[in-house]
Amino acid sequence: MTKAMIKNGRPFKLVIEYDGSDFAGWQVQPNQRTVQGEIEKALKILTQKEVRVAGSGRTDAGVHALGQVVSFQVHSSLSFDELKKGLIGLLPKDISIVGMDELGEPFDARRDAISRTYRYVIARRSRAINRQYAWIPRITFSVESMQEASKYLVGEHDFTSFCKANGQTDNFISCVSDVHWQIDDGEIHFEITADRFFHHMVRSIVGTLMEVGRGKIAPEDFQQILKAKDRTCAGPTAPPQGLFLDHVEYGQNPHVFILNDKEQK
Repeated sequence: MTKAMIKNGRPFKLVIEYDGSDFAGWQVQPNQRTVQGEIEKALKILTQKEVRVAGSGRTDAGVHALGQVVSFQVHSSLSFDELKKGLIGLLPKDISIVGMDELGEPFDARRDAISRTYRYVIARRSRAINRQYAWIPRITFSVESMQEASKYLVGEHDFTSFCKANGQTDNFISCVSDVHWQIDDGEIHFEITADRFFHHMVRSIVGTLMEVGRGKIAPEDFQQILKAKDRTCAGPTAPPQGLFLDHVEYGQNPHVFILNDKEQK
């Protein structure tokens, strides 16, 4: 490892999973426990410097992740193994490292992503075990009607009807490439893949689909709600504990490569 590499900052890619139950979300907030805050705190202890990290998606309070991607740069002579082992030891038990790589070029987990997939879990019955990882509606609903309505989500649309305005953007255009349902006796998994997601988007979609499942909204009327571009036309926001950031896809960027073991030492 050269002095120039340390001076310019060594770029890293981190893949983590976390239980969002006890976090106020991904993003750093004053006097709140957040996933970003815990990672930055651990990196500061290791490197003795402030390190800012970026995540592929800003999950809300109570939302979980199976494949959150994180990017950061460090100015440190610590070896790759020292940094990885140090992070594993310092991160709390509700954050786990799935994978970590040192890269040869700068990488931005949010801006370089081409798609993200979220999974929402609905439990068919009341349960005591793992109740913090699913929505348990305790009502009768038709999954078939929900499946039929969800087909209108595929394609490029303005998702204003399913977003909470937060002042950060007035452009709610997103392209949904796929919706997928996995159904068994115990759970229903709804997965949605898109290039962009907005505040409360998936939870608002699921909450509205549940209104379809209950017979409050006809499947064909779901399309009209989407076209209305009006949040008041849609259903309630589903609770956070059923939502997971499943995985993130990146394009084949020839300028972002992984350093081999020899180069990392």
